[in-house]
Amino acid sequence: MNQLEVIKIWGENAGTDLETTVQYVSDNQNNPQVLVVSAMRSEDLDFNTTDKLKLVAQYLTENNLLEADDVFNSIINFHIEALKKQSADFLIPEIREIFLSISESFESNIWVELSNENDFTIDVFWKPESLLWLWEKISALVHTRLLEKSWVNAEMVDMENIIINKNQDYREVVIKYFIIEISRILSEWKVPVVWGFIANIPGGILENINRGYTDATASIVALSQKENYEKIRLNIFKSVDWILWVDPRLFPKGSKINLISRMDYLTARELTGGSIWWKAKFLHEYALSQDIMDAWVELKIMDPKKPNLWTTVSAEKNTLSHWVEIVNKRDGISFVRITKAAFSEGIGDVQKIFDIVKSKWFSIDMITTSETQVSFSLDVNNQDDLDNLKSTLINKFFNNKVSNIDYVDIQRNMSLIHCIWQNLDHEYQLSLAYGILALEKENIKIHTFWWEREKGAIIFAVEQKDAINSLQILAKQFNLVKEINEI
Repeated sequence: MNQLEVIKIWGENAGTDLETTVQYVSDNQNNPQVLVVSAMRSEDLDFNTTDKLKLVAQYLTENNLLEADDVFNSIINFHIEALKKQSADFLIPEIREIFLSISESFESNIWVELSNENDFTIDVFWKPESLLWLWEKISALVHTRLLEKSWVNAEMVDMENIIINKNQDYREVVIKYFIIEISRILSEWKVPVVWGFIANIPGGILENINRGYTDATASIVALSQKENYEKIRLNIFKSVDWILWVDPRLFPKGSKINLISRMDYLTARELTGGSIWWKAKFLHEYALSQDIMDAWVELKIMDPKKPNLWTTVSAEKNTLSHWVEIVNKRDGISFVRITKAAFSEGIGDVQKIFDIVKSKWFSIDMITTSETQVSFSLDVNNQDDLDNLKSTLINKFFNNKVSNIDYVDIQRNMSLIHCIWQNLDHEYQLSLAYGILALEKENIKIHTFWWEREKGAIIFAVEQKDAINSLQILAKQFNLVKEINEI
């Protein structure tokens, strides 16, 4: 089959475990492959190259050359140590030379305003060089050289040649560049190695895309080749146990929690940024863009150290699934309940409420309405902010004339519990709803209840102190956890 494998790596697979990635690419040469790499990282999450880089930029802006050099040297040392540990010493002279050319230019860049908006760009011997893309470029160079050492033909894609003007759509520009450049390299039977940083985005990549820009680049790579291949799969390497039914950190050690083998696009989007903006970390929303879904790109989330286990995200539902697939929670939620004798008689009342919330820069998640009540959840838990919102609603909406009938009530320290299913019949859906309501027998009060039948989700609220207990009871009730020593 004419299939392209796009491989996006992050975390230790791009930093302290380079060999696993190189071995995976070497073992899977039956299909054409593109490797998209992020900056090299340490297993120790306290060492993050991007954060260190921002410190360097800050010190240069403050004319603190000594501190800038110290931080920069720590990054150099990390790269050198990582290469030594993985028998890649032959790369050290080349990498050291690149680093030294950058550090030698620091003195001519002091007092320059460096920020996210210009991607911390400095002048390196009269040539603009983004400190941010430097890490990605070095990572791509390292992977290219290691692939070549393993007898895999590879070529690094030069991202510096991508020029994006202020009024251009960067995705469109990058796709056009990749169509030509990546297609050329693939036609020569090589593995294109793409650094995850998209160069020269006006306003800066962190400001436009945030930290998930490697996912964004990988998705653009996949889209650029959709006309050339019958099937495209975006393999996303993660140092995690794929996508599980429930968060394993909420259960005793020894609990067996199975992975979800297949998930459809909409369920994945619900987790990564759906109606309640869940923001699960396993995928960046760019990897689930409408373009990706329209092109039927298949996503495969896996740990390359465990190549026989993965979660697939595609247009297809899991046909074997007839139960709740995911139960999880989000803490730090507050609920606003506004009661008025007759909402239906006041034209524009609901809009007025939302305008007030918007003026406070709060984001509304879930909404329920009736003839006398509007309730919604906020991802806000600060008491002062909530008191200010309440007084503003009373003042502007009720003109300070509140009563037992017309009032504003806000509950804080709440959690949303999210149950997602696929292919459930009506009888099972009802049993799930009854099971959730039965939590009240455990002295867990259900405060608000949403049933999104079309999206395959039930969402409800409990007090934060009851959230973990609620999850554990539901997981046991619906067999999401197969073996539990104790709950």
